[in-house]
Amino acid sequence: MEPRTHTINGPVAASDGARPSDDDTPAASVAVITSITTDIATDATTLVEEHGNLFAAEVRAMGDRASRGSIILAMACSVLVIGLLFLLTGLVRLTIELAPTLPEWAAWLLWGGGLMVVGGLAAWKATRTLSKLDFLPRRTLRSLLESWSWLVNRLK
Repeated sequence: MEPRTHTINGPVAASDGARPSDDDTPAASVAVITSITTDIATDATTLVEEHGNLFAAEVRAMGDRASRGSIILAMACSVLVIGLLFLLTGLVRLTIELAPTLPEWAAWLLWGGGLMVVGGLAAWKATRTLSKLDFLPRRTLRSLLESWSWLVNRLK
C-alpha cells in the first residue's frame, strides 16, 4: 500500500516523510473525493442488498413454516371432523339406548350443544394464540439498527 499523500483539504506530507508529488492539484483532490464517494456508495449498496437478502430469507422461512403447518392443520381438521361425526352418531345412539324416555331430537340437541361449547372454547384459544404471532423479521431489524449505528458513528 502506498503512503497517503492526499487529503480532502489538499496535499500533505507522505507518512514516510516524502514530499508531496506534482499531481497535488485540485483535479487530483477531486479524484480522491470521487473515489471515496464511490467506495461509500458501493459499500452502502452492498449493505442494503445484504439486508434485503436477510429479510427475504427470514420471511421465506416464516412462510414455509406457516405453509407446512397450515396444510397439516387442514388435513388434521378434516380427519377430526369425520371422526367427530361418527363419534357423535354413536353417542347419540348410546344416549337413546340408555335413556329410552328421552326423545331422539333431545339426544342430538344435548350432544350438538355440548360440542358447540367445546368448539367455541377451542376457537377462542386458537384466536388468542394466532393473535400473538409476530411476523416481524427481528434479525433483519436488529442488523439494520446495528448497521445504522455503525454508519452514524463512522460519519462523526
